[in-house]
Amino acid sequence: MKTHEVLHFNLEVITPTHIGMGKEKEYTEGLDFLYDQSVGEYVVLKPDVILKQIGSKDISLISNQLRSGNTKDFSNYLLKKNLINDQSIRYTWSSRYPPGREPVKSTYRDAMGAWTIPGSSIKGVIRGIILKYLYNPATTYNPKNLLGEIKNDPLRFLQVTDCPVEGLPAIYPVKIFSADVENDIETGKWKHERRGGHDGKFNSRGFVSYYEMLTDGIYKTGVAKGKFRIGWGTTSEVYLKKRMDMPNFEKLFGHQDQNWLLGIIQKHTDQYLQQEIDFFEIYPNEELSDESFWEELHWLKEENLRNTKSCLIRVGSNVGYHSITGNWEFLDYVDAVKRNRGRMVKGVEKAFKTRKLVFDFNDENERRFALPGFVRITLA
Repeated sequence: MKTHEVLHFNLEVITPTHIGMGKEKEYTEGLDFLYDQSVGEYVVLKPDVILKQIGSKDISLISNQLRSGNTKDFSNYLLKKNLINDQSIRYTWSSRYPPGREPVKSTYRDAMGAWTIPGSSIKGVIRGIILKYLYNPATTYNPKNLLGEIKNDPLRFLQVTDCPVEGLPAIYPVKIFSADVENDIETGKWKHERRGGHDGKFNSRGFVSYYEMLTDGIYKTGVAKGKFRIGWGTTSEVYLKKRMDMPNFEKLFGHQDQNWLLGIIQKHTDQYLQQEIDFFEIYPNEELSDESFWEELHWLKEENLRNTKSCLIRVGSNVGYHSITGNWEFLDYVDAVKRNRGRMVKGVEKAFKTRKLVFDFNDENERRFALPGFVRITLA
């Protein structure tokens, strides 16, 4: 393909997906959201709407409460004044898991307030997949050898637009799962403390992070969906001028088309999911022995290969280094636990490999564990 082509895609969230914003955008309990213990429900608020409803005589009181971090008194004030209403509620979400002490990490919204998957997030994933495609395992990995310096990077001719999504998000807890070796036996454990704290028994409290995520339809919330575009290739004039100056320019843009691009993404995701299945098989844990967990992993593989016009990619936070380079730069994606990389944990050198799992209850009232961040992209 020697001319520029614009590809139109539909996007659908397959597992809960979080795209991070700045720390200043995090949700604070009592200010940005409430959790109703009596019914197990998050109520996410619109602080700007609420502040407009506060009378001028109460502004000083409210300012002092917020300045001191006294959000509990502030939330009590909102309830007393009936300021939590249809206009001031952004959305609600039923969950058996109350928030922790840390703020809830909000998912990305654009300047107009629309929940969005940025084009840079999608492009970053595709860039990593193209690096794998170009990489020769017999050589030393060096991105500059594959794509050159920034000024000569051929992937400047890969442009991806933002993808605004329809549908409301939800708040999910996330837990770290660790591949451990105990008495020379591989086993999977849960991380309950910031430093160490590995245990075979699952606990929904203890080193759990909470994220606002785009949803995949659990609890009949509706699947988050959107549309975006990929600009691929360049003009014939630029092609003739640049093909000798940029590493692998000819290989990427000489004769390739949309089917080639979807094909390498589909192949990458298939290999990646098989590696994840291998990982959880080699490092077993009783909590993940339920059929539903394994059925979902194999279902993801099937969905990725459903047809030649769609594929799955993994975007956003909590997806780990492994989805970018770790599963192909290093051949020991399972055996890395035994590689000592000099990390000290409580005086002992460790090299644990971890995964992050979203957990909640599904529509059948069964606890569900899922790998976050999978979305389906389909050529429109």
